[in-house]
Amino acid sequence: PSSVHSFGRESESLIEAARRSILATFHAAPADWQVTFTSGGTEANQLAVYGCLRAALDRYAAGKGSRPRWVVSAAEHSCLHALVEPLRREGVDVQVLPLQADGEVDFSRSELAGATLVSVIGVGNETGIFHHPLTSHILSAETISSETRPSYHTDFVAGWGKADLDLSRPGGPDFVAIAAHKLGGLSGCGALLH
Repeated sequence: PSSVHSFGRESESLIEAARRSILATFHAAPADWQVTFTSGGTEANQLAVYGCLRAALDRYAAGKGSRPRWVVSAAEHSCLHALVEPLRREGVDVQVLPLQADGEVDFSRSELAGATLVSVIGVGNETGIFHHPLTSHILSAETISSETRPSYHTDFVAGWGKADLDLSRPGGPDFVAIAAHKLGGLSGCGALLH
């Protein structure tokens, strides 16, 4: 909405207010984060995964990087599990991490070594288990250097408005998918924070 007419300017103002409001719920500075509005959580999640891994595949095809590797938890929403086989066919090395008996993701530092992207759901949409991204010490600066830290994606659709995710703290996710319907908002409204 970069129109010169008043309706376009009003739309731009409303979109910017929505962007700032969303970022405020995550304590995220507007200068540090972008918000891409989507048709829901599925599109936001798939945009994060495909966007990150397609770019890595392009670098790999040009001889400028290693084969992309996606580490994804078994707790993820079905919209992410639907990407596993298509991405494998495209050349992405995909590792699905199992869950422990208590429902927590079972992963170790060795499994993350060399990963391009790690996807861990913020709050399980079926279990309600909170897999808090910032307590994932596996991805912290103490265990993985900034040069080898994979990009970190979390599906926070079920957690938005119910659990605090402070994106102003270091070590958190690089991509956060949300959707309005879990807060009583309209279906078909989502966003990807990146």
